[in-house]
Amino acid sequence: MGLPSTMKQLISLIVFLVLVAGIVSAQDAQESAEDKLADLLAVDTEGLTEQEIVDAQKQQLLSELATFQEIYNENHEQLPGPVNLLFGNERMNVNLDGGSIFNVVTTNGLVTSISDGAAEDPTVNIYVHDAVFADLNAETFDLTTALDEEDISFSGVGFFKKAKFGVAKIILGFFAN
Repeated sequence: MGLPSTMKQLISLIVFLVLVAGIVSAQDAQESAEDKLADLLAVDTEGLTEQEIVDAQKQQLLSELATFQEIYNENHEQLPGPVNLLFGNERMNVNLDGGSIFNVVTTNGLVTSISDGAAEDPTVNIYVHDAVFADLNAETFDLTTALDEEDISFSGVGFFKKAKFGVAKIILGFFAN
């Protein structure tokens, strides 16, 4: 099976993918959610190149979206308030390198829908480059660095959402530095 510590770091990315900057604050709940998701997303890495591992992890993520929704919703109360404020009521397209897209709909902080493919009327677009997965696998992932280097980026759709997420980026940049 895949490396347990790598999968635990991948869980942090997945929470970020769904909620951008979601950091689970209660240690016990985080470990429980990470263990469940690590089991869910485990891939056999024996004999694979770095890129093949990244591709396998992305495919595994896409094949287990419904289970991820269930696990996320069981643990969503552990997220900091600003995450729900920013992403608690959105229709998000999550774009992965290589053209894979999945969409997430949140209502009152819960994932109410998650499925493969793009949403027809998204309010937020999130972009995640393969470098994020590679950094997770190498155990060198840093959220601030990923945002600074635009390995993870997000943008609102429409005037008000662009303004909302533009301000969020400024605030994130201010607190990161």
